[in-house]
Amino acid sequence: MHQDPDAAASPSLARRLKATELAMLLLLLLSGLGIGVSDYSEDQGLVYWLAMVPVFGTTCLVAGWSTARARGQSAASVIRTQLLHWGGLAGALWLLFLLADAGRINNADLGLVSLVLLALSTFLVGVHGDWRFCLVGIVLAGTAILAGLVEQYLWLGLVPVVTGIGVFAYWRLRRH
Repeated sequence: MHQDPDAAASPSLARRLKATELAMLLLLLLSGLGIGVSDYSEDQGLVYWLAMVPVFGTTCLVAGWSTARARGQSAASVIRTQLLHWGGLAGALWLLFLLADAGRINNADLGLVSLVLLALSTFLVGVHGDWRFCLVGIVLAGTAILAGLVEQYLWLGLVPVVTGIGVFAYWRLRRH
């Protein structure tokens, strides 16, 4: 009996999509938490946002690996690009926190600017790799706007966004 190769690959693809979309959802939740951490403590905020750099970087690298291979990029090229990309974000965050130490930026703004930098970095990963990271970057930017305009209601605004993304991910997986 002849087996369709696409049918055999479908479960693997579905699992990969589910894992990637769950990872993206987790990144969104962690970013929302970062705003609160930065508002609470500048020192803890710096540690938190710098810890998010390798978390986001590793997630983007793993999720975008197949896209890079399909484009014919070498492993060394992909790793170098991701290290430079996320290293640039780490450097920008460090500079941002230096400005806060100098009294030029307050703690409330520190978390928002950190989130905007993370949103831009994530969006650019999507531009150059897996397009779904563009969506994550847009949601992160929207979260920063929401937090800046209505900070006391941030957590209420984040819940529908995360729920919407979860419903979308579930719908996509059910369709496949």
